[in-house]
Amino acid sequence: MNKLIFTLIILPTIGCGGVHATIWRVNGNPNIDADFHGIQTAINDPYVFPGDTIYVEGYANSYGDFTVLKPLVLIGPGYFLNDNDTTQAIKYEAIIGAVTFEIGSEGSVLAGFYLYAIESGYKLIQINTQGITISRNRIYTVFQSTTTKCGILITNYGSVENVIAQNFIYTKNTGGSQSAPAYGICCEGGNQNVVIKNNRIEVSPQGNGVKRAIGIATEDPNAQIFIYNNVFEGDLSTHYSVLYNNILIDGAVSGNNNTYEYNICNGTQFPAGNGNQQNINPVLVFVDYLSDIDNGYMLLPNSPASGTGMNGVDCGIFGGNTPYALSGIPAVPSIFEINYTGVGSASVPIQVNLKAKSNK
Repeated sequence: MNKLIFTLIILPTIGCGGVHATIWRVNGNPNIDADFHGIQTAINDPYVFPGDTIYVEGYANSYGDFTVLKPLVLIGPGYFLNDNDTTQAIKYEAIIGAVTFEIGSEGSVLAGFYLYAIESGYKLIQINTQGITISRNRIYTVFQSTTTKCGILITNYGSVENVIAQNFIYTKNTGGSQSAPAYGICCEGGNQNVVIKNNRIEVSPQGNGVKRAIGIATEDPNAQIFIYNNVFEGDLSTHYSVLYNNILIDGAVSGNNNTYEYNICNGTQFPAGNGNQQNINPVLVFVDYLSDIDNGYMLLPNSPASGTGMNGVDCGIFGGNTPYALSGIPAVPSIFEINYTGVGSASVPIQVNLKAKSNK
């Protein structure tokens, strides 16, 4: 009896790779013949050079925490793989813990992962440098603490922007009325250069705890912070930021020297005029946002968000030039169905049929 063993490796269309960049394969199952069985092991390997791509395959357990010290493209298979059509043939997610990007990792990309933590440290993703792209990840953290926690913490002071795009972020503090603030994204320091676009961000503390979907600490007039085509459920506290095409399901809006255009809110949080829409019930906007699945944030026919954004684009995560990708499927081709006969011989070959699609 012959066994069918194959590996699909497809060149990525995103990242920081050079002409001679190498692709590496990580699988947490020690019985699988992969290049590495751990992400940090792959990152630390001296033969994994700056600009290389690391494909991380789905696995039943978490790969744990890791730190990135050189520019790399890290790609997982996505999330909500059973909730949307034509995602991946193998439905395991690549689950990881806390990730830190240090100086030296400029240009790195993290895409297609499920970041998950209960009672973790201060943050799930910490960016201590510039030029990092966090895209198409599910970021989920729940804690019960008097210490501030956040999904993504950005501390950089560089001139090259960090991009937070197309992510599904949920942060919750269950500590009651005395709990510390919970943040979806927190930017500290001065002279920030950040783009936050096409993300769904929900922050949900109990009691009277602070629930900030976005917290921008800097009041530096040189900051370049653009926040657009997001869906928020939580407070927005920003300074020297430009916000447009966003949908605020619930939460307060505060801060200094901001620009608000073509946003939608459930009350009067965004000022009247400049294309902003007030007192819009989110039930009239989305297919089923209460489902907490990404496809529920698609717009209803005749939604108040349809075509009402800047330059006539849709408001929300599916609008603009970088629309949200269901299940966080990375921007590389994927196989979503495999059929084969299972057993073959020299005279009767194994028949294999694959269905694949190109993803943007």
